[in-house]
Order: sequence, then C-alpha cells, then structure tokens
Amino acid sequence: MTELDVGVMIGPCALVVDDLVVAGYGDAADDHNPIHFADEAARKLGLPGAIAHGMISGALLGRLVAATLGPQWLRQGRIRLKFIAPVPVGSTVLARGEVTSTDPLTLELRAETTTGVLAIVGTAMLDTAAH
Repeated sequence: MTELDVGVMIGPCALVVDDLVVAGYGDAADDHNPIHFADEAARKLGLPGAIAHGMISGALLGRLVAATLGPQWLRQGRIRLKFIAPVPVGSTVLARGEVTSTDPLTLELRAETTTGVLAIVGTAMLDTAAH
C-alpha cells in the first residue's frame, strides 16, 4: 500500500452504467425490478427514466478503495455508504475519495455522474489494529 497522507485525493475511477452493466448486475443480484430496465415503469414512480441499481455505484467505490489500499483492505477494511440520488441508466459515474485521517486511515468517498448528480457519499476505514 502506498503511503497516504491527509488531503491526498484518490481516483477518479469511472464506469459507464449502460444497459449491459445494469442487466449484468440485475442477473447477478436477481433484481429485475422494472424501474432498472424500463423508462415507462420508472416514470410511473416519478423518476425521469430507468435508474441503475444503487450498488453498481457502491461497488465502484469499493473497487476504488480496494485498488488504493490493496489486499489489507479486504481483511481489515469497512465502508459506510449513504445513497443520495438515483443514477440514470446511460450515465457515467465517477468515484473519488480523499484521505481525511491517517489514524485510523480514513477516506471520505463520493460517487457522482459526469452531469453532476451526487449519487453516494461515504466513508472507508482501514483498521490496522483488527485481526
């Protein structure tokens, strides 16, 4: 793991959340809610169109943290996410973070679309004292 100091920015890590990504996640999670696949179904619920599963963007944040912190993260890391807004299917999501503490190592995270929709905020911590 690279030495990370307070203020160091990580990312961005980008993902185009297209129909193929949404279909793959829907199959893996066995979540075929029509709001993820059909604009009309989403509009009936007051959404502008089909929206991606929230955990697609959540997983992108997890991938960013794992790439930054390495294998130790898989054993001793934890992440808390707050879902702020839905991501329209077809959007590009950018995951970013900033080191806010080194003891314990803490990252403030955000996932947003290239059009400025803030989808998720969160915190990742690496507990080096954990076994």
